[in-house]
Amino acid sequence: MKKVFCFGLLIAAMMMVAFPSCKKEKKVTGVTLSETSKTILVGQEFVLTAVVAPADAVNKNVSWESDKTSVATVDDNGKVKGVAEGEANITVKTADGGKTATCKVTVTKKAIAVTGVSLNVTEKKLKMGSEFTLTATIEPEEATNKEVTWVSDKPTIATVDANGKVKGVALGEAIITVTTKDGNKTATCKVTVVDKIQTDVFAFNYIGNSGVAGKHFYEIMLMDKGMISGGKVVKDGNLYNITICSDAPQSATNVAPRMGKYTMGAANQFEPMLIVKHNQFTYTGKIVNGKLVKPLIPFTEGELDLATNKISFKGKDSNGDEYELVFADTYTVKDAVFGDEPATVTTITKTWNKGKITVRNAVGGKKPFILATDPDADGMAVFAFFWEGDTATKLIGTYNVSDTREAKTVLKSAGMSGNSITYSFYSKLTSEGYVDAPFYFFDSGTVTATATSITFNVTTHFGSTLNFTYTGDMTPKPAGGNAPQRVNAVQSKMPSRVHSLR
Repeated sequence: MKKVFCFGLLIAAMMMVAFPSCKKEKKVTGVTLSETSKTILVGQEFVLTAVVAPADAVNKNVSWESDKTSVATVDDNGKVKGVAEGEANITVKTADGGKTATCKVTVTKKAIAVTGVSLNVTEKKLKMGSEFTLTATIEPEEATNKEVTWVSDKPTIATVDANGKVKGVALGEAIITVTTKDGNKTATCKVTVVDKIQTDVFAFNYIGNSGVAGKHFYEIMLMDKGMISGGKVVKDGNLYNITICSDAPQSATNVAPRMGKYTMGAANQFEPMLIVKHNQFTYTGKIVNGKLVKPLIPFTEGELDLATNKISFKGKDSNGDEYELVFADTYTVKDAVFGDEPATVTTITKTWNKGKITVRNAVGGKKPFILATDPDADGMAVFAFFWEGDTATKLIGTYNVSDTREAKTVLKSAGMSGNSITYSFYSKLTSEGYVDAPFYFFDSGTVTATATSITFNVTTHFGSTLNFTYTGDMTPKPAGGNAPQRVNAVQSKMPSRVHSLR
């Protein structure tokens, strides 16, 4: 048995010699240095550390070289010594693969003192559990000793490590301070660690297509909880304005957008279920003394979740601050386009014997006429925008209320836009020449003009019927210029903000 055992060992040893290991040795893929630039004094020393990749490479041997040994020398262990004023490049090279990395060393006779330090961020909102990194800039750039230390005055709220990485730990505020070792210069960043921000809805407006055909937009204005009382802003705080693109409203009386998740689109991308990415439409700002003050900080990332009794928004602004907004209650979507028309369906029959018809320059081969009646005893007046043929001199014939802008049409109303009302409508006319609520917006029907009168049989946006007759001056007066499209509306009657996306 002993002979057999010895013979087996001999065979195993022979196989190991004949068949060496097939395991592939890992080659070096690169090398980096602990410093890429350094300023030292004549006679001063420091050690460079080379990190060879990958970490499990078999041959990690390196060599060191200075391109100007008269300025700075380096030994086999990466220890650099300043010899004379000037600049030298210290290069490390791997034995396997010849990979290199370089540190630029500036040697001076006299130390260059630090005169100041600043941070890339001085105020930051941070979600609990999130991290960000502060960067310190030493002045002057050629200062000899750029070492700094970091400290948080409330590490139970926000911590900071030796590299300036800050982490939100608990709700509250903490001051992060960086201090230079040379001169004890300091700079600070105020970090506010937040969780979900409770908000109230100041306005949720349907604002129509806003000049982008076939698209429908909504503006949601959230404010910090407690800022609103009785529909008015009663204290200072933050506004969060979010504009979304959704489907067409379900009906004239139900303008609510589609429920569900909306994500941030690209600039000038307008599709249903997208948040509009635009500095003037989706942003955060501060309310001071009831007014929105600049600067407005645009949201650059975001997701909005709409439900019938809850609005949630998670996003990030252009400063990198993160937000999580929550409103958990019922809310009302206001029609800021046609919302000033009474929703109660009614029939109104009236006659005007005073007014004025003006004719404008031809547009696209069609000549536009504008009828504006004088206000009646109730202060109400009619404004109608006619498209006629280029050769027409009088309004004679039957016109369909439409937005096709073809000859023999009366342009239907496009509702409110900013502080103006557009195309054909019936409303109050103030002594200052502005129109005021109530508004009745032309939606469909016919208008018949003869040599002596104009008869309106029109249905409005919410379904009311207008049976009007105008028997005033039928001779068009030249007004010159292009066809007006808007009539000023009273500012106080308008929603707080209605934008144009054009």
